[in-house]
Amino acid sequence: MITVNLIPVELRSTVATPLPRRLIIYGGVTLNCIAFVVGLTYFLATIPGMETEKSSINSEVYQAQVVRKVGEDFDGMVQQKRDFLDRKDTIDKIGNTRVTWAKKLDQLWDMVPPEMWLTSLMLVEGKTTSKGTDPDKLVICGYTAGSEVSKVSDFISSLERRTPGKENFYDIFDHIKLAELILDEENFVEYEEGVATYFSIELSLKPLEPEAGGKRVAKK
Repeated sequence: MITVNLIPVELRSTVATPLPRRLIIYGGVTLNCIAFVVGLTYFLATIPGMETEKSSINSEVYQAQVVRKVGEDFDGMVQQKRDFLDRKDTIDKIGNTRVTWAKKLDQLWDMVPPEMWLTSLMLVEGKTTSKGTDPDKLVICGYTAGSEVSKVSDFISSLERRTPGKENFYDIFDHIKLAELILDEENFVEYEEGVATYFSIELSLKPLEPEAGGKRVAKK
């Protein structure tokens, strides 16, 4: 026998889902809800810890920035100290040099005879070449009355003279040379002797070495 259901599809009664299948569906939904609740609970529970960890990381970052800033300030202070010591060393050298030359000039004036006059004193810095650095030189230029060149020789001898137990003019030099000797008649025509002797003397300075107290003196 053939049965035909003429009721529209949307109005037909649906077949109930079998109980086992419904139990499986309900169980799956329940498990998903439980998993969601557990995950949400765990997430909410870890938020305070995450905030604490974030605060700790921020604190470490701040400390690292502070340490870096302190390190930069320290490096700057170290550089400033080096610059200060360099300037102090330069000032000490200049000061010691001035004191030395003040004494040497006093000694020099005492050795210049009455018939001689100096026209210039120059401290010439030694030049650096492939063979090394030349010593600094003190160049003394002047005139002696008349044409007697022996006066210049006597003056050089007095510059070289050493007195034991006394500070001598030549102590800071290790070599002396007569660089120029000229009879000048043209510029002394009206002079009573009619001529004067021009001379130029070069004295090579000894290298300086440190001394106790920070001063620098000529090597012995």
